[in-house]
Amino acid sequence: MTRLKLLAGVAVFITLSFLGLSAASAAIIGEIFLAGPNGALAGSCNGESYCPGAYFSIDATLNTVTDVATFTFTGLTASGTDATPKTFEYLMMGAGGGNILGLVLNTTGITVNSTNITGAVSSFTQPSWAQKINGGFTFVIPGNDTPCSKSGTVNPGEQYGDVGCYNMSLNVTDSKEQGTNNAISSITFTLTLADAGGEWDCLKSVDCANAVLDTTNVNFGTWLNSKTGTQVSSSSWAEAHVTVCSPTDDVQTNCGIITAWAGGAATTDVQVPEPGTLMLLGSGLLLTGTLVRRFRK
Repeated sequence: MTRLKLLAGVAVFITLSFLGLSAASAAIIGEIFLAGPNGALAGSCNGESYCPGAYFSIDATLNTVTDVATFTFTGLTASGTDATPKTFEYLMMGAGGGNILGLVLNTTGITVNSTNITGAVSSFTQPSWAQKINGGFTFVIPGNDTPCSKSGTVNPGEQYGDVGCYNMSLNVTDSKEQGTNNAISSITFTLTLADAGGEWDCLKSVDCANAVLDTTNVNFGTWLNSKTGTQVSSSSWAEAHVTVCSPTDDVQTNCGIITAWAGGAATTDVQVPEPGTLMLLGSGLLLTGTLVRRFRK
């Protein structure tokens, strides 16, 4: 029995050691829910004193082996708080040079003004009433190494409304395809670090030096928390241009009753094992089971 316990323990130890060596994908869940205190979203909104949120969810994953980060922004719905609460639906639309959304990328190990970050839009969905966007999308990486949210300087293409500065933006290519009729309910895109000498070890700069996102006190200020209706002091490492859809009478829902930028996002960490990690775990459990059966015989 002693040998059996010893061998089983060795098998489990080996498995856990492999797990520690395996590069796990990190995942975060954030939200666009911060409205500038003097912005349109913080003011009268179809009978409400402000536009209730959250406005968008953000899912992000990082493969630390391939240095590929995948982001998905999805529009949300929320209910008002008056006696006969209305439903509010939030979509993204191009504005201000076509901007749909933006992020603050961490400059540690990443040269923002070079071509070492490449991106691709893999999918997007639109409401049934929206026109199809034919012009496509483009990534904009403004040409300075330090995000203006850190240096305090405002550079063209980085400042969006009253929500701060973001050194990566995703824009609609064709200016004719901006506006409510080309609204987007969900979009997924990837960023790939192409610098042979660099690496991404985590998603948030509060967790490691070589992070995808700069989440350390960027765009820090006073915001209206659209989920609670209270003012908060917060950072913002993501932005989206919001169009508000809500019933303006008992029958019709209108979109574009308010359009404005919003910031975010609070995050919750989620651990996502790599396929290789799952395989190692299964192999270790199989080894343990085999040893147990062999020595019972």
